[in-house]
Amino acid sequence: MLTTSSRLLQLLTVLSSRQSWTAAELAGRVGITERTVRRDITRLRDLGYDVRSDPGRWGGYQLAEVVRLPATAITRLGAIDDAVEQTTPVGEVSLSTLAVLAMACRKSERIRLSYRDMNGRESVREADPHRLVHTGHRWYLVARDVSKDAWRTFRADRVTEARPTGRVVRLDNPPDAAQLVASTLTSAYPLYATVRIPRPLAEVITLIPPTAGEHRADGPRATIVEIGGTDAGSIAGFLVRLGIPLSVLAPDEVRAEVRRRALELAEHNADRSRPDRDLPSGT
Repeated sequence: MLTTSSRLLQLLTVLSSRQSWTAAELAGRVGITERTVRRDITRLRDLGYDVRSDPGRWGGYQLAEVVRLPATAITRLGAIDDAVEQTTPVGEVSLSTLAVLAMACRKSERIRLSYRDMNGRESVREADPHRLVHTGHRWYLVARDVSKDAWRTFRADRVTEARPTGRVVRLDNPPDAAQLVASTLTSAYPLYATVRIPRPLAEVITLIPPTAGEHRADGPRATIVEIGGTDAGSIAGFLVRLGIPLSVLAPDEVRAEVRRRALELAEHNADRSRPDRDLPSGT
């Protein structure tokens, strides 16, 4: 579950990616209801964002150009979270950093990043921002690394400072941001499982996002997904939580772990009519 501030920033990111969005489209992209979309649009307007709407049944929302995000907007955005109970923490990234990155993407403005890599090494890089991607756990900036002239993904929680340079850039042939993040993440795991799900590709993608696995259709009514994880237990836990029929094609250790967990769950929910079922023998 996203914090309210993170959800609003994700909504801003989607709004900035094209000219107009309907409430239904925004709800689908952010994973919320249309009612929440309308409520969040009102919140964004209260924070100073010029979100415009067309009247009528088929009207849409547009994010107008914003010269600079007011400092008070960032403070108020953070204050929202103080009043909301959250069930799952999100990656620790400052709201001010996310706001700067989101606006840089919106304006195609080159930024200077102070960045800490996975080994804790600090560096300063200039980047041409394309999109912010939220995986459900972390925010990633997809941008062209100017010095290396290559598209990269930057974890937002490793950005210690982001400063706009004032230089507007043109991005030629930018990548699919979600796919780039997905390929980066799924290439970093020590263990992978191949899973067949008897549902169409479009439906499976809504259950397992591209940031969690690589998909390919197996005919019109089934999908093959490659899912990475730290070990068999983590992959099996993810698959069991989906709560849908599926077959683990490989490896054997993941298949065995899924079977063990499924049997354990079935046993725990077997006939419990005998009051002494869970009592140890001899009591």
